[in-house]
Amino acid sequence: MKKEKAERNLLIISCSKRKNKVKGKVRAWDLYDGVIFRVLKRFEREQGLPKNLNILILSAKYGFIKPSELIEYYDCRLNSTLNGKSFLSSLKEHIKNNTFANVFVCLGKDYLKSIAGLEAFFPTWTKFLYANGGIGLKMFHLKNWMNHLAKL
Repeated sequence: MKKEKAERNLLIISCSKRKNKVKGKVRAWDLYDGVIFRVLKRFEREQGLPKNLNILILSAKYGFIKPSELIEYYDCRLNSTLNGKSFLSSLKEHIKNNTFANVFVCLGKDYLKSIAGLEAFFPTWTKFLYANGGIGLKMFHLKNWMNHLAKL
């Protein structure tokens, strides 16, 4: 696929320690309640999420999941692998049939370490942006990126 035709954008975010107390399985989007999710849910309410956006959540328990995936409440910390497999193999499964022009990575340092080398799974022309700094600065950059996508 040529660069000009790749219109999809990927946002990679981490799960959050703060979760809604739920029973049974719910969408990942409804379970997580951390700062990133609050910013994204507010953006969704006010403007709607951009149509050209895919979101993947890096979960300490489940690996990469889509916001629509049904999961149960859990409380665990990030490990270096997911059931003996790398988190990158989980990513590979989710992106294998997609091409992304841009990837915005908004992860904490431990989660970022767990996916070191992710660029190798994408075409060389894919642009990567990494949110840096404290949570406030990361959310500022995330909102700017989302606003940019919404205008495309």
